Amino acid sequence: VEVGAASTRATVREGATLLQGSNGQLLRGPDESAEIRADGLLKGPTKNERNLIANSDFAQPLAGTWQVSAPTPGSGDPPASVTLANSTSGLPAVRFQSRSLDYNEARIRQDLNLNVSDFTSLHLQVDVLIHSQNLFNCGDKGTECPVMLRLVYLDEAGNQQQWIQGFYALFSPSVGKTYCADCALPRPVHEPLRPNEWTNWQSPELLGYLRLVERPMSVLLYAEVTASGHSFDSEVSQVQLLATE
Repeated sequence: VEVGAASTRATVREGATLLQGSNGQLLRGPDESAEIRADGLLKGPTKNERNLIANSDFAQPLAGTWQVSAPTPGSGDPPASVTLANSTSGLPAVRFQSRSLDYNEARIRQDLNLNVSDFTSLHLQVDVLIHSQNLFNCGDKGTECPVMLRLVYLDEAGNQQQWIQGFYALFSPSVGKTYCADCALPRPVHEPLRPNEWTNWQSPELLGYLRLVERPMSVLLYAEVTASGHSFDSEVSQVQLLATE
């Protein structure tokens, strides 16, 4: 049972539960969830998988759900731009653009602060498009990707950890890195994409993976999409973090 200001959500793993609301009763079985809203109305049942990201399709303005950051680079060049517009796929997307001689970055972040200890699976999926970049791979340290996904969380000991996945479209076998050189082992490998082509990318099951590498997720603090480098032009759409309880 998860209690919040707007609703109370109950999830059944095994057996059944009967919920009573102002609009009647609702019987739920295994692998089903339902909500009692603040006004007393029942909503559901639904399957236990749900998307944890609000405004994940960018159908609404970013303000109120996503925090936008684009600091001015040290060279004094203009900061990267973060715009919300219909993409070439016809769906709303966030576009990151930079024209800089120095390091530049832009990001959108959504605070979650969710205890995921009782979740059974967690997947991240997103539509990604890279128009251009001028650094090979993801830069000298493997951290300057035109698109990077990041989940920041607390492990079971209360230590802050992160999971990242980068994407790039300009490859070189000798210049720049295709992995995060400063990240903890095992280092995540970034994924090459075809330029100017949308890719629907899906992560592996993350809770099991993080347990396997001995960095288990306990509290998910925030999700973030970052674009960085010098000059880059990239888009993301349909950012979904799908959890099964």
